[in-house]
Amino acid sequence: MAEFPTIDALASAIAARPPDPLVGVRAAVMVCLRDRGRGTEIVIGRRQERSDDPWSGQMSLPGGRLDHPDEPPLSAAVRETVEEVGFDPLAHGRLLGPLETVHGGARQVFVAAFAVEIASDVEPAPSVELPGTWWMAFADCEERHIRVAEVSFEVPAFVGVGADGRDFAVWGMTYRVLSSARDLVVPA
Repeated sequence: MAEFPTIDALASAIAARPPDPLVGVRAAVMVCLRDRGRGTEIVIGRRQERSDDPWSGQMSLPGGRLDHPDEPPLSAAVRETVEEVGFDPLAHGRLLGPLETVHGGARQVFVAAFAVEIASDVEPAPSVELPGTWWMAFADCEERHIRVAEVSFEVPAFVGVGADGRDFAVWGMTYRVLSSARDLVVPA
């Protein structure tokens, strides 16, 4: 079972740290959190499978590129969440705050991440970009090192079986966003 802090513990940790300056950010993601009695859950999605997408079929948080350099990263994260999972996270919950900006790896993109607690019973809806979306409970995941086709070495990941009945692995940038959020409360 993978561990993740309670929403209250994460909210306290975010409030206690200095704000991220969000320098060089070109994309943003939203970490939508809820607790329905089985521990912390997040909205996760399986990306559409396309030959021209380097992240085709991978697990992802809702998010994407800023429309223009002056767009606030939080606005981009909200806009992309609405587009990709069908609900406005700020209309259904409370913003906990910014998480650590994460480097997107080979694409040389800095990605801002924001955490929001979803208070309503809203369910994510499939979209063209994320045709498989669901609430992922960390209690249903295992954290371990795995091999993926994209790199020649083992990578840390959250693994499990998705609501679509297929195995999944949350690795790469999405794993780094989630593990850095966890590490705010339980340092590595």
